Amino acid sequence: KIISRFMDDESPYVQRNLGPFAIGDGLIEYCPLATVTMLKKMSRSQSNSARWNVAAVFTAATGSNYFEEVRTDLLRLLRDPEPKVRNTALKAIRTVARRHSDTRKTIEKAIADKTLVTLHSRKALDDILEECK
Repeated sequence: KIISRFMDDESPYVQRNLGPFAIGDGLIEYCPLATVTMLKKMSRSQSNSARWNVAAVFTAATGSNYFEEVRTDLLRLLRDPEPKVRNTALKAIRTVARRHSDTRKTIEKAIADKTLVTLHSRKALDDILEECK
């Protein structure tokens, strides 16, 4: 409950540290079930900052270990209306693909969706596909 109160905080310090470090490299490892539940809920938030923080969790090494638990939610953020959220979700997907070979088929299939080309650069998508090989 405490962390979720900061998910939509737009201050630069919170934005730089909450998702990738406090949650992605810390909280998710020590309290995974409650954290994943909160992240799934926050991935549907009206707040761009909250959705960005969700995506940023999975750019962290420890956070990337929990991709399967939030796969649907993270892949949905690739189509987020906010470019900052979409780009961070793409960065997270790349981190997961690089670190976890068992997720690559799932990621490759999701990235191959032609509608993503309108939202992300072809090069960015190709770079992730390359990670999946």
